[in-house]
Amino acid sequence: MREIKRFLIIGGDKRQMFLAYYLMSMGYKAELFGFDLLDGCDDIRCQCSELKQAVESAQVIILPLPVSMDGQKINSPYGKNTETLEKLSNCLDRDQVVFAGMMSNAWKSNFFKKGIQVYDYFEREELAVRNAIPTAQGVIKIAIDNLPITLHNSRCLITGYGRTAKVLAKVLSAMGALITISARKFSDLAWANAEGYKSVFLKDLHNNNNDFDILVNTVPTLVVDEKILSTLNPDCLIVDIASSPYGIDFDAAESLGLKVIIAGSLPGKVAPKTAGEIIGDAIINTIKEGSE
Repeated sequence: MREIKRFLIIGGDKRQMFLAYYLMSMGYKAELFGFDLLDGCDDIRCQCSELKQAVESAQVIILPLPVSMDGQKINSPYGKNTETLEKLSNCLDRDQVVFAGMMSNAWKSNFFKKGIQVYDYFEREELAVRNAIPTAQGVIKIAIDNLPITLHNSRCLITGYGRTAKVLAKVLSAMGALITISARKFSDLAWANAEGYKSVFLKDLHNNNNDFDILVNTVPTLVVDEKILSTLNPDCLIVDIASSPYGIDFDAAESLGLKVIIAGSLPGKVAPKTAGEIIGDAIINTIKEGSE
């Protein structure tokens, strides 16, 4: 990858604002496009009102996480006007590079066919590991705000045992919570046991004594169905931090009167500065690897 100096960040939330400042602190030039409604970034807001003009001088285009909420429009909660991925792809040249978070394979293919390199920074291992920390912090805030009890001695069930679940379990355990891990792999349960947690095979969860105060799902596919939900403590707080399509049967939970909080993109909500810097490091690392 050739030497990169100029970034244009299109769309996103406060993470992208802090990302821009972080890139500038590293010696790069960075501008924001689609942030008309966000205060505090006048000095880095692109002065071009048209997308084509904005992207002309940029070597790298950075798109948000997630790239789009509907598969067509760029996720731009602070923009007066919302640009489309189709329009962006028509504005780019072959020598420009795109970084995006959770871009669909269809759109990656669309860009590739036009000779535009696309890198999904959400797929970087270091980003996933580091994002687990602010995610755990966000879960703790939700629990404190919504539970009538302390986390100390609370009974916590975590479904899934990936990167985020591992960090979350460790942090909650350090606060005195009693942790149970439910996963689909026996190897995950073995690791959970090695950390001192209780464990239950996910297929057997409905037969378990599910007297939990909080259930945190980390699996992005339906794993907590009506059969399991019906066995929960009626006062159990359910927090789904997985990406869409999530892992909770929301309709069943509602019919059972269970409280469910869908808590996506927690790093951007609870620690946008840290989350923006994590994205920045993932992008810079990719560029460095491409230059070797």
